[in-house]
Amino acid sequence: MRWTSSFLLVCLMEWWLALSPAGAQVTGSINGTVVDASQSAIAGAAVALTNTQTGEARHVLSSYQGYFNFTDLARGEYTIKVTASGFRELVIGPVLLTVGQQMTVHPALDVGSVRDIVEVSASPPPVTTSTSSVSQLVDSRRIEQLPLNGRKCAPTGLAGPRRHLCRERRPVWGDTNHL
Repeated sequence: MRWTSSFLLVCLMEWWLALSPAGAQVTGSINGTVVDASQSAIAGAAVALTNTQTGEARHVLSSYQGYFNFTDLARGEYTIKVTASGFRELVIGPVLLTVGQQMTVHPALDVGSVRDIVEVSASPPPVTTSTSSVSQLVDSRRIEQLPLNGRKCAPTGLAGPRRHLCRERRPVWGDTNHL
């Protein structure tokens, strides 16, 4: 009876944890500073962000310091288009945004006419300088390769310090090595 109660409690807790987000971050953000060739900030630059998979587009103007920020973005591929008066249009992308990632880009506009377009199709992997967190994506193949006995996760919840789930070894009278 006691084992059945414990098992049901563990199953209930696993079900509750599976349904709750548990503080998981499922969106990302893209931010940066628009500068010119001399690394001076460009205020009022139009920054357009387009999800290449869904077509959703967002538009912002850079601040007086050239800063822009897009928050609550779903994971996926995005194209960033930056335009400003007296500068060439710059297109960056596609860039891949993953879950929980805070991507920082630094678009540098060249002086030129509005008809000139600079397109950047390959960019170095983005470096997150805004946080010191370390994260990693785990794909389904790596999850399937986790060592679980019979792919049943209930016994892992019962395991704890000094508990043995395997009942084949029973202490014998006088045996001192039964831990």
